[in-house]
Order: sequence, then structure tokens, then C-alpha cells
Amino acid sequence: DGIFVCTIATTKTAQIPGISAAGATPELRKYTAQADVEYLYHGKTFTIKEVPKNPLGPPSPVIITKAAVDLMKLPVFIVDAGCEIKPYVPSVILRNKGLKCITSGKAFRYGGIELIEKSKVLASELLKLDRYVILGESVPGGTTTALSLLSFLGIDSFGKVSSSMSDNAHDLKEEVVKIAHKNARLSKELIKKNPVRIVESIGDSMQLVNAVLAITLSQKNPVILAGGTQMLAVTAFMEVLEDYLKIKADWDNIAVATTRWVANDNKADFVGLANSIKKLKYVFACNLNFSDSRLEGLKGYEKGLVKEGVGAGGVVTVGFIKKHFTHKKILNAIECLFKNMCK
Repeated sequence: DGIFVCTIATTKTAQIPGISAAGATPELRKYTAQADVEYLYHGKTFTIKEVPKNPLGPPSPVIITKAAVDLMKLPVFIVDAGCEIKPYVPSVILRNKGLKCITSGKAFRYGGIELIEKSKVLASELLKLDRYVILGESVPGGTTTALSLLSFLGIDSFGKVSSSMSDNAHDLKEEVVKIAHKNARLSKELIKKNPVRIVESIGDSMQLVNAVLAITLSQKNPVILAGGTQMLAVTAFMEVLEDYLKIKADWDNIAVATTRWVANDNKADFVGLANSIKKLKYVFACNLNFSDSRLEGLKGYEKGLVKEGVGAGGVVTVGFIKKHFTHKKILNAIECLFKNMCK
């Protein structure tokens, strides 16, 4: 049996106009992560009036995750890696404050070591459950911080990351990332010497927390990093972090799992990015398809308006592999949730 651990954070990077569609407006994006996990627990939101959605209409992928965890009877744990406003759910709080915009070059400067220590303690407690772990995230602006981390680590990633928009806003993201790298004034020597400084400066706290959790948990149990571009950034960071922490990940126990909307995104290169992470052996994409859905809002996923988030791809992948549900059953469950949401 498994558990689903979703790590959330808010970064002011998401406030840049045009950078993200994980929430209808830059103002509402401050609450996307919180509303996502509130819906996961309660089937409704408290921080804002409704479930976050793309400005063009499709709902947050949390409805996919919610349908799947309910059918799988999967326990859900929320890890707060730094939300400015706290969600109305039981959560493990590792950081009280939200993150600055990466263009400052100081996303959460000097908070990294404390996060590592707290994440190790959390991992040691999760290990006692002796279950496989699906690690998800909700971090609006997170594909931009992922691009920032991937590119600094030397991975050719410009123009290749997916996002919550059909065109992926590649030019804007590249511009933001280049400003971040310039203002952070980091030398490439830090990749080996102190990779924590890199993520503190130009990444986000979810990347650090999930990397520590995955490295530690993989020594005993399978870990599924549930997501697309953002989880590839986590695995790329794990490669340098395991040397720094002097803890070896068991890469035979680690997989990245996403949706076909990310894997087949022709305005990105998920497969190419995955192939550039040398130690990563297993990558999955679940064949969830909304083409036959009777609900217009869900069909927006087939247009690339929303592709992944809140662990959706990873949870559904595991659900399919372990035969918890058929495609028809999960689609029906998602449609039921969406109809209730629209009442």
C-alpha cells in the first residue's frame, strides 16, 4: 500500500503577468496551492471561493488527483514548504514564509539547511509506515523555477519545459530565468560544492524538500515523483544533492510519472529532458484522455490548457498499474467531481 505526499509552496515568481495559468489571475495564484490541497481533503475550498482554474476555464488537475486518491483509498499528507497564507488542512509545516520571486536571486536564501534537516526528520517518520510514496506538488510558477534550476545545472532546457498554458510562455520564462541567474551571482563550482545555495537562490523550496524526501525514502521503498517538468528538475537536483548530503538514493526505486498531456506536449520536450538526467531509469506517462468527455471544461485538457499538477499523472499511473480502476471508472469519477463543482 502507498501514501500520497503533496508538497506545496508559493513563490512570487507566479505573480509575473503571463508566466502561469495555475489560477485565473496573478492575484488568485497566491491561493492556488492552498485551494488545491483544501479540495483534496474536503472536496471544497476555503481560502478562495472555488477550485483554481485556468483563465480559459479548465479546472485544476486536483480534480484528477482527488478522484484517484478516493478510488484508491490512498492516505494524503500535505507538506507546507513555504506558503504565505496557510491552507485550511492538516499539514506538516516546514517553512512559515512564502518565497520571493527568483528574479531577486534570493528565492529563499539561507532557509535551505533548515529545510533539509526538517525534511530528513519527516522522511524518517514516513519510513516507519513502510509504504511506497507518491510525491506530488502544487507550486504555481513552478515550471519557471524548474527551468531555472535545470538550466543552471547545465541541462539544455530552454524552450523545452511544459506548463499550465498551451504555448508554455517560453520567451518570458527564459527572460525571467536569465535575470534570476544574473542577480544570484552564483558560480558553477557551487553545483558540486554547495548545491543548496543554488536552489535557495534561483529555485523553489518544493524542489529541495521533495529531493531530500525522495533520496531518503528510496533507500527502503519505491518513490514515484508525480509530475512533469517540475519533477524532472527535482531528479536532476537529486543527482547533485546526494553527493552533498552523502546519502545515496536507490535509483532502482525511483520513477517519474506524469500525464500524456505533458509527455506529448509538442511545444516542449519532456522525453528529451528526461533522457538528459543520467541516473533516472524509469519514466511513465498515463494515458488519461478527456476527448470522449461530455464536459467542455475537461476537454480543455486536450487543447493543452492544463496538463499536470497536484500529482495527477503519478497517482493515476499507479492506479492503472495496480488496477485500482479502469479508464472508464476514473473518467466517470472525475466527471462527477467536475459536475458537483459547477453546481
